[in-house]
Amino acid sequence: MIRMVLILMVAVASGVLVRTIARRFSAPPVVPLARSTADPGAVLRSLAGATRTNKPWSDDFAAYVSSHPGQWIVGRSAHPCLSESEAARAARADAANVVYPLVAERFTANPLDADWLRRRVAADVLAGRLDADCLAERFTRPYGTVWTESVLLDVSPQRLDSLASSYQIDRAQWRQLATRMRQSVAISVAGAWLGYLLLNSITKGYFTMRLRLAAALVTAAGLALLI
Repeated sequence: MIRMVLILMVAVASGVLVRTIARRFSAPPVVPLARSTADPGAVLRSLAGATRTNKPWSDDFAAYVSSHPGQWIVGRSAHPCLSESEAARAARADAANVVYPLVAERFTANPLDADWLRRRVAADVLAGRLDADCLAERFTRPYGTVWTESVLLDVSPQRLDSLASSYQIDRAQWRQLATRMRQSVAISVAGAWLGYLLLNSITKGYFTMRLRLAAALVTAAGLALLI
């Protein structure tokens, strides 16, 4: 039993080490500055006999960019959706895939965890933090009602810098919390093994196996908390 617990501890520790190294050296992909993706709504509009909307940025993104200084991207739902909310999520997920590397570029000197950063960017884009405008469209087709959505995002340096600054602050606070947690785990593990040695001495080895098992379980629990 003790041997199994010790093997488990080694496996957990190895997992923590591998994950830490992967996070430290993982580099987020960098892609060119954003673009306007294909518009499924345009296809559905043409089937309904319409060609334009009341949103210039959706009808002709290149012309809109040339007449509106700044940095813009358009996210679109890749396919018709069954509800407006589903279409809105799809459009912003598309936009988040482009926003992420633009934000990640700001951390090349001090890279953040790629997975954590991607989730934060996706959450903020979904919340509309970079929204400049949006277009939700409803189409009635023989097979039912479907929705598409397009969203215009302002990705000017000022807005991206604001996002990056908030991420840096949040990550610093998280690291402080993680450091305190590691210290607490280290103290707990050290206390468990010191308690084992003290009690084992007092009981003259009568409960050695049970005390050692208890200390090993505390160690395994502490390592699990750090994953």
